[in-house]
Amino acid sequence: MRDIAITTKTLNNNSYELPRLNERYLYITLFSTVIALGYSILHIVFDYDYLRFSSVGDISGSKSSPFYKAKAKILDVLLRSTVFAVTATIGFPIVYWIFRGIIWRNGLLVARYVLLYKLHRSGEYVSFPLSFEMLFITLFSSFFLFLLWEACNTGFNIYMSLGPLHRGVLISFKSRDPNGTLITGLKSSGRPLTRLLAFQELAYISLNDRVRRASIYSDIDRPIDQFGPPPANVSSRLPNNKNTTSAWAEIYGECILIAEDLTKKLTSAGTKNNTNSNKPSGDGSSTTAKNTLVKETHQQAVTTATSPPPIKVIRDNIFLDPSLNTNHKRTNSDALRARIVDNLQDKEAHRSKEVISAITEARSTVQTYISQYKSLITKFLEAKPGAPFRYTVRRQTNALIPNVALCNDALLALSYLVCFSIDEDALGTVQRYIPDILSSYYRLILALESYISDPPVHWSNPASTITPELINSSTRRAREVLEAADSAFELIAVRFRPYLSGMGLSDPVQRRAVRVATESDIAF
Repeated sequence: MRDIAITTKTLNNNSYELPRLNERYLYITLFSTVIALGYSILHIVFDYDYLRFSSVGDISGSKSSPFYKAKAKILDVLLRSTVFAVTATIGFPIVYWIFRGIIWRNGLLVARYVLLYKLHRSGEYVSFPLSFEMLFITLFSSFFLFLLWEACNTGFNIYMSLGPLHRGVLISFKSRDPNGTLITGLKSSGRPLTRLLAFQELAYISLNDRVRRASIYSDIDRPIDQFGPPPANVSSRLPNNKNTTSAWAEIYGECILIAEDLTKKLTSAGTKNNTNSNKPSGDGSSTTAKNTLVKETHQQAVTTATSPPPIKVIRDNIFLDPSLNTNHKRTNSDALRARIVDNLQDKEAHRSKEVISAITEARSTVQTYISQYKSLITKFLEAKPGAPFRYTVRRQTNALIPNVALCNDALLALSYLVCFSIDEDALGTVQRYIPDILSSYYRLILALESYISDPPVHWSNPASTITPELINSSTRRAREVLEAADSAFELIAVRFRPYLSGMGLSDPVQRRAVRVATESDIAF
């Protein structure tokens, strides 16, 4: 492209005249900067770096290879690049024409006083920089810029979310200790991607690899300190000889830990919602009776408790002038303390009415400002500019369930391992864990159902901005995990239906398991 230097000669090409600022250079430089900033904003707002991982059962097909994934994305990349380039090429001249004066004046200042160019004294325009050639150049360059950015983002997402298979082989396959490598990955809580890949591999093994499942069931003689201290839900299940653990016990502990942690988070969120809710209760008598019972119980406990011997209380006024105490030897520090006391309060240490009134007035003023502040904040949050600052139900759900794939893989992988153990677990290491698994899944299902039906609403999310449709779309992650938990519970209930009555399940868990097994159409 011709004539895109930072300076240019005047129209009559007089070689003895000082150069002028080239507006074509200014236009194309500003165009490149604007599209870079615009794409960066889109990148952040739409979270282009968010990795989307496949769920259980979707990672073993040939179409999961990077070649097929990249081939499927080519059309989208080309389409987005074209739309972005055309929009920028057509829209930027309008913006430039509106702000041309500001851009030109600031460009002159930068060129003269920052870049130290010796320019012509005249600050008039030479010519408008837009032409068919400029439109073609900006369209061509912006298209390839957007194409490179989109291709890099797409390639990054594809290769970072390939899953546990590398050329059809599991990641831990080449390890000398495949099960140990797998368990180490499951316990890598400080490395989210490593942990997710480990759970994806476990899900693949539980569904597709009979040999690895059998090796997990039979791997029972591992040193207990190989993977660090076992979780509490594992150590209570270990035999009397606690010097060894099993691969199954470690896998069970990590999978159940995810379910129990999520249950606690959901329960805690629901408890806070009930505590902070402004909705009137249907019957306040039960709450009053409960509070009265608690107070009476506390008073009875205090009365009946063994009291320590009484402490002798000295009733001397500690605020009196030390000089009035004849038994006390006056020192310099005592004199200073006495002067401070004299200045602050009267000789008898009575409370100052002026101080009390001043404190009361200050407190009232502060409370007034706080109430006004809350009112202004509420109005701001209800308006459209306040939308980015709301802690919406969607954001709350995403914080409670940051990784749906991790939860689904853990729930379903453990369920498949339990179901296949009835035929493949020759040592019977899995059977005694089944009641605890069903109970944990049952508690998780109840917590998810409660959260979805009545999600807690943060104070920064005004009620006027909430609709049933918005709530339904905002709890999508919770509904996906609920679907996985229901499926995992159903698989175990159907597979072990003849043995449910002898497992020692609690009545609610057993009733649900029997009902689910009766209504299910799953056949093993």
